[in-house]
Amino acid sequence: MKSKFFGLSTLVLIFLLAAACGPRQPETLTPFRMTLTYQAANPESYAPPQPEDILATMQAYTPPPTKIPTQTPLPPTLTPAIPSSVKSICLNIEQSFGEAEGKPPPVFELAARILGEYGYSVLEPYQVCDASLDVNLILWPLGEQYQVLGGSGSRTCYTGSKATGTASLTLAGRDPQTVELASSYGPITGMMVIISTCPSPSQAPFEESAKRAVLQALSDLIGPQILVTAAMDEDGYIRSWAIWEMYSLYANDEIYYPIPEQVLLDALKDPSSHVRSTATTVLMQMEEDADFAFDTLVSVLQEDPEVEVRSGAILALDRIRRDDPSLLQPYLTALQDVDEKVSSRALSGLCRLGATSLDALPQMLEYYEAHPSEVFFINQCLSGITGENLGNDLAAWRAWWEQRK
Repeated sequence: MKSKFFGLSTLVLIFLLAAACGPRQPETLTPFRMTLTYQAANPESYAPPQPEDILATMQAYTPPPTKIPTQTPLPPTLTPAIPSSVKSICLNIEQSFGEAEGKPPPVFELAARILGEYGYSVLEPYQVCDASLDVNLILWPLGEQYQVLGGSGSRTCYTGSKATGTASLTLAGRDPQTVELASSYGPITGMMVIISTCPSPSQAPFEESAKRAVLQALSDLIGPQILVTAAMDEDGYIRSWAIWEMYSLYANDEIYYPIPEQVLLDALKDPSSHVRSTATTVLMQMEEDADFAFDTLVSVLQEDPEVEVRSGAILALDRIRRDDPSLLQPYLTALQDVDEKVSSRALSGLCRLGATSLDALPQMLEYYEAHPSEVFFINQCLSGITGENLGNDLAAWRAWWEQRK
């Protein structure tokens, strides 16, 4: 798998819904606290939690800066293209459990659906077909130590999973092409988490890691172009990870694989807030290469109902056109956002614009009056905009503005 460029630098407090475990029955209703002795899921394949599974607001993660790919056009070099003569694929997926027992996730249906939407006829194994795709997955539970709040001792809760294995594509007259598969899914490493259930090994979230492994198999063996089809799949989790896979190729120095612009524009309007949030993060990482999405991101910032998506949109806008005067109006609109995470980022943006934000001084003073905890920054910000130094005195700044008018 390609790097997913994730990271978190601070500890935040979140509540995971018991419903997030689906049909799994909780073993106990006693809250637990993570002690950070987690057998960490691979950060390169970490999947952010679904916003609908989270009760409390959490800080939007910001993946570390990545290298911009070379602009010298180079063809993708991941795998040879499958000949256009291939019209049918025999699909065989086998799954087993490494340290647990359970019902194998329904990933055969996922792979068959994406292959069918891509244009192949999907047949059962051992039928007459143009190519055979064989996937062998081993599913592993990932556990983490949680300590009982107000009590003693700890217990392992299996809140993550890992899928390993191989995938092989066989074409007539060719040797099989085989790739190694590895994907993980789990909670954010380095966070304090309070949960109301403690899943057993058989209740680990195997489906998520298995889906990702299948998506890797399709991308590596069929070709990266199949990710465009996956980005339109009915499964929001797959749509999100297809976008991440495309970004991984885009950010790879050794290959040139531009993400289709329409894929990201559509993702910003996706019914899943998780997909929309993924799109804003990818666009932020693309920086000036994502200028095609500027107007759409402005609409998202103004209209999206989810704070995490609006927060991601303002971060993306800032990276795409940093310190550009065209950001003045979007920042002013976001300054009125009901969520302080968005409005404070808008204020920071206005401060960075310097003299361009001079006419926004009244709105900024209103913001400071409504947020007295941030008044410490008023002189630094307003001094940079006006060239004056009036201290942290709102009345003095208002008088200066009235006199200037």
